[in-house]
Amino acid sequence: MSNQRPGKYQSKPDGMSNEMGVLKFFKIAAQELKAEDKQDEAFYFEQVVDWLQSGNSLPKDEKNVIKCLGI
Repeated sequence: MSNQRPGKYQSKPDGMSNEMGVLKFFKIAAQELKAEDKQDEAFYFEQVVDWLQSGNSLPKDEKNVIKCLGI
């Protein structure tokens, strides 16, 4: 018989996988819009990709949305 206590279970945070899914969505959307020759629309999706890759999360207020989109 061992005198060790059983380890506590820790679930992995789902935030990272969710954020990666969002990033992937915006990247694919930008590519597809470029393929459809919609450069203006693709630009804003690329802005969001850059925002997320710089370590920011999706903006939740109007001020940060404006910053994210570069307006």
